[in-house]
Amino acid sequence: MLEMIEHLQQQGLSQAEIALTLADAAEDYVIRLANLTAPENLDDKSIPPLRH
Repeated sequence: MLEMIEHLQQQGLSQAEIALTLADAAEDYVIRLANLTAPENLDDKSIPPLRH
């Protein structure tokens, strides 16, 4: 992650932009994990899987 921060700094992103980028990536990762661990046999198939 530190390498990613350094790369983003080299690209000229501000600290706020880097923080938002990391937060967005973390949110995407949590959503992927939630989808992977969701039970396969949900009774209500009308609820779509989580997506960002």
